[in-house]
Amino acid sequence: MSQPQAHPGGAYPMSAREQQVLLMLAQGLRAREIALILQVSPSSVYSFFRLLKARFGVNTLAGMLNRATTTGVLAALEDSTRLAEPQPEGKGG
Repeated sequence: MSQPQAHPGGAYPMSAREQQVLLMLAQGLRAREIALILQVSPSSVYSFFRLLKARFGVNTLAGMLNRATTTGVLAALEDSTRLAEPQPEGKGG
């Protein structure tokens, strides 16, 4: 498992895997779908859900997504993910 790192959006340090899970959950994926993509068991995904809820100080996934959105953590994660993706080359010129 990767080391926790400071999150670009604020004071919620999370591992790279926790960031992946949070982003996928925000995109509307369910635990089983996340598990298939990450090649882990659904129980591992539920463990990440519990860790993330604790980090954000909430009891529900909806509360966690709300807190991640209102604090800017989710937007910062999305921005950092977008920056890390390869950009398509420009046409002609």
